[in-house]
Amino acid sequence: MRVIYLVIITYFLGFYYVQASSQEIRHIQPTSTRDTRNQYFIELLNLALSKTVESHGPYNLVPALSKMTQSRAFPSLGRQLDVVCSMTSIERETLFTPIRIPLLKGLLGHRIFIIRNREEKRFEDINSLEQLREFVAGQGHDWPDTQILRSNGLKVQTSTSYESLFMMLKKRRFDYFPRGVNEPFEELATRPEFDLTVEPHLLIRYPAPIFYFTSASTKSSFTTQGNR
Repeated sequence: MRVIYLVIITYFLGFYYVQASSQEIRHIQPTSTRDTRNQYFIELLNLALSKTVESHGPYNLVPALSKMTQSRAFPSLGRQLDVVCSMTSIERETLFTPIRIPLLKGLLGHRIFIIRNREEKRFEDINSLEQLREFVAGQGHDWPDTQILRSNGLKVQTSTSYESLFMMLKKRRFDYFPRGVNEPFEELATRPEFDLTVEPHLLIRYPAPIFYFTSASTKSSFTTQGNR
């Protein structure tokens, strides 16, 4: 843990130096008052940057002025945003600058399902990917997971809105909502009105590291140290 922490600090020392003319560092804002998906990553970034105050002066970590989906946030890097935290993809690493430190060590790629309450029996006999293909998953239209699921022959219903996915599941627009094992319990605790639950038996797994990303013009010799 100490090695990862020091690498994050070292990279952002370089990033902050590049941005020395401005002490404001802009990140994506939550899509709703119940959207806490990025809270940990913002707090981690704040901790890293706090170690640079003595050498690089004060900073102000602020949310962007408008809400953004992932597909809008990435093109906004270097303009409306300075940093985005997201699951990686080949396209994103080609077009933007990743800090290749897996912030959750791949935990997001261990996916369990949010389903409608009292429908656990629909899933308890599933033992193969082939059987799961009979069901429909719900995902964000611009999430890398969507392409991963479809590439494995799974049916996916998408939405442009994270919040709407919970209502879509309730209204039977799809059958299950895959979430990283760290995500669904808080999501359900803050949305009791949808009468949803976590499916207790199934898990699908694929590589899904989460990185900080900056614009393609922000380069640093430290961006690959997280792979060592």
